[in-house]
Amino acid sequence: MDRNILNKLRVRMLDRGPVRNLPEKTLQESFILNTWGTNAIEGNTLTLDEVTKVIESGMTVPNRPVRDLQETVQHLSTLAEVVSGKIRGINMESALGLHDMIFHGILTDAGQWRRVNVRISGSRYSSPRVEKLISLLQEWEKHYMSLEMNREDVFSQAAAMHFGFESIHPFSD
Repeated sequence: MDRNILNKLRVRMLDRGPVRNLPEKTLQESFILNTWGTNAIEGNTLTLDEVTKVIESGMTVPNRPVRDLQETVQHLSTLAEVVSGKIRGINMESALGLHDMIFHGILTDAGQWRRVNVRISGSRYSSPRVEKLISLLQEWEKHYMSLEMNREDVFSQAAAMHFGFESIHPFSD
């Protein structure tokens, strides 16, 4: 991506102040899109319109798994916690906490690192073996902390850290 565009976007975003200071409607729309996109990747069956209905009106959607509805509501509340500033920094501990917040009462291993080897269906990528999980996460966290010192290219850093975390695939879901 063109670094000039990213830098201009970064400057405009920083000029506005913290994300939590964005207009409520902008935050709501962002939360809806993020919740729908994130959950859809994980197999949630709710459509964008249904996620919007659940979030904006608090109503359930008939003929949809309770799990999908619960995951949607909990993902939204987790995003709100992050934006509020209550969750400081990304590290192994906060990753576990965020996972627990989203999947509490849905997955038996919510907020826990996977204890089994996993495969991503439809992908040729092989996730690291479970024996390597903690050391890879510690490397990831150490790398993230070293990037914190240089906040010049926050978009590239965020993308790289997200890719690194997802490459480890630390959760069983």
